[in-house]
Amino acid sequence: MRQNLAHSWTCAELASATPLSASRFSQVFVAAFGKAPHAWPTMLRVEKMARLFRDTDDAIHSILRQVGWASRGHAARLFRQIMGMSPSRYRALKRTEQQAF
Repeated sequence: MRQNLAHSWTCAELASATPLSASRFSQVFVAAFGKAPHAWPTMLRVEKMARLFRDTDDAIHSILRQVGWASRGHAARLFRQIMGMSPSRYRALKRTEQQAF
């Protein structure tokens, strides 16, 4: 999943790498990670966005392309849900923290 963030993974695709059915895979995945399989790629994308906002000066459209999202509004909403702040606020906060050290 990390190598291909742009791909929209289905539970059946993920389950095909295991001996489990899609429904059983979903149950095991939720028990192990606390999130449904379809939510995992979103978390990976947001984590990568956060890393890129923190470590690069790349423009938001470039970062969105790198994580496989086209819609700035959609990405910002999901980022805010997971990280608790907007992407621009996150970047500004992380830059302030880095300058303090």
